[in-house]
Amino acid sequence: VTTHHREYGFVRGKSKLSKERPYVEMTIVVDRADGIGLGVCGDDVYAGAMPGWPSYPSIGYHSDDGGLFYQEYAGRGLDFGGTCHAGDRMGVGALFSAGGVA
Repeated sequence: VTTHHREYGFVRGKSKLSKERPYVEMTIVVDRADGIGLGVCGDDVYAGAMPGWPSYPSIGYHSDDGGLFYQEYAGRGLDFGGTCHAGDRMGVGALFSAGGVA
C-alpha cells in the first residue's frame, strides 16, 4: 500500500524559544491557498507537515482557517482567530515559569 500526502515547506528557527526570547513572528509575503502554519514543535517533528497535525509533537496556528491545531484534536482545529493573508504578521510565544512552559 502506498500512501501519498502533500508535504509543506518547513523552516526551523536558529534558536529555541526561551525566557530570554519567548516570542517570534513573521510577515506573510505571498498567500498560499492551503495556508501557512506557525507553531512550536519538538526536535524530532516531521518537517513535511503543518504544525499541530495529528501524530506530530507540535502545536500551530493555521492562516487559512484561523484554527489552533494540536495533535489531540485529531486534525480539527480549535476556533482561535481570523485568517491571515499577504502583508499580515503572525507570531507565536510561550509563557515560561518555574514549573516549565505554559
